[in-house]
Amino acid sequence: MSWNPEGPRDLDIRVVPTRDAHFDPKRRIKGVVIHYTAGGFEGSLAWLTRPDAIPVSCHYLIARDGRVVQLCRIGHVAYHAGRSWGEDNPNRWSVGCELVATSSDGYTFTTEQYDVLSRLLAWLYDTQHLCFAYPDGDPAGYRERAYWHGIFRGDGFCIGHSAVNPGKPDPGPNFNWKALADLVAS
Repeated sequence: MSWNPEGPRDLDIRVVPTRDAHFDPKRRIKGVVIHYTAGGFEGSLAWLTRPDAIPVSCHYLIARDGRVVQLCRIGHVAYHAGRSWGEDNPNRWSVGCELVATSSDGYTFTTEQYDVLSRLLAWLYDTQHLCFAYPDGDPAGYRERAYWHGIFRGDGFCIGHSAVNPGKPDPGPNFNWKALADLVAS
């Protein structure tokens, strides 16, 4: 299975498809969930594409040097934000972006990663007719499911994995949401 990369034409996006068991057909995109890998680029890519791995994936994997790999078409549901929410499952309405960050680098993010992510977000919001907006308050702060039922019915959310899954810390306190929003706006 192969397809043309989906993203800004000036980004050198490499397609490395995940296993079919790691995604389902999708609906219209309503937002983005941001993650970190907690592992290096090559190891994370190998794990996300392993035939015998648990069915977890993402749409984009962004290396510390700005390399970007697309693992799943944006028209498909990648299993990146949990699978137990039924119709309001965040995976059904979102694009998952994994940024490589590990304990050895203090779970920090590079200028190249912010640049690539902001360009992907601008492209996604332009092509999917979304606007860049955060939910109320901290886009990484956990909210009860009832809150997300309303958010996922709207358009244009950009949140951290920790906002929909309290057991996940990503993208963490070192992620600069304001810097990302400023880059997307510019």
